[in-house]
Amino acid sequence: MRRGCFLCCRASSPTADFATFFPRFLRRELIPKPLRIVLLLLLLLGVVGFSVSGWAPARALVVSVRDYLGVRLVENHAQLLCRAAEESSVDVALLGGIMYMESRGRPGQRSSAGALGLMQLVPAAAGDAARRLGLSEPTEEQLLGDNELNVRLGAAHLAWLLEHRGQWNLEQVLVSYNAGRSRLMGWIEEAGGYESWRAAQERAWERGEPTSGALFYAKGVLEASRTLEARGQLVPASVDGPPGS
Repeated sequence: MRRGCFLCCRASSPTADFATFFPRFLRRELIPKPLRIVLLLLLLLGVVGFSVSGWAPARALVVSVRDYLGVRLVENHAQLLCRAAEESSVDVALLGGIMYMESRGRPGQRSSAGALGLMQLVPAAAGDAARRLGLSEPTEEQLLGDNELNVRLGAAHLAWLLEHRGQWNLEQVLVSYNAGRSRLMGWIEEAGGYESWRAAQERAWERGEPTSGALFYAKGVLEASRTLEARGQLVPASVDGPPGS
């Protein structure tokens, strides 16, 4: 699962923001021409802002544009999200929030930890989810290239985590989606409780010390979900067949 987030985590460096973000997101197949023009103008304003006022205002502009683009790209998958959410009985905005944090709606992503596709599924979790849906175990190529399958499996995995959460709240479920249930249970045991672990993560964040990233991932999912729900774009276009039909 992907760690870190644009909504609530620090950027790696100013150079990385400008040098890697815009070339990747302004590709023709992802962004319509009118929107590309607007974004390029905003980039120019960011460069001017950097030269006049320093890095902070320019970085804020870059992050705002980046967040907005991520939301728009997730909304482009509205029909996949709606069908998968209905199939697995999960909230579509929550599913979209996970997609936002995992891939920003960009297909074919592979993380350094081996998580794949729009929902950043590791093969073991994807295989378990496929069996629960009565599907054959997916290959890595399918997880990377079949967006509908990837979202369906992500929804099924989320549904399983929610069903087996016990006393966990939604934030804890999302931490487990990102880090894995076993790892979260280990953190809880080591810290003497979830709230103790959570407080330690927040203290480390405030001090600029390393964190697992999982807590801030969960917070980012919840924030993105609220944004997607408020925008109201994740709605089915029409009544059609079930996923895969």
